[in-house]
Amino acid sequence: MLKNDWRRFLPFPGHWASYLVFKLIILALAAALAWRVLAAFEII
Repeated sequence: MLKNDWRRFLPFPGHWASYLVFKLIILALAAALAWRVLAAFEII
């Protein structure tokens, strides 16, 4: 398996840093959603 294989599966062409930022945004949105769900049930 080549090192650059993962670049073919990117949803957009670009640098690895843009892929990292994309993943961090998704993670932040998921965390915010989980926080709101837990707050709605007064778990936290």
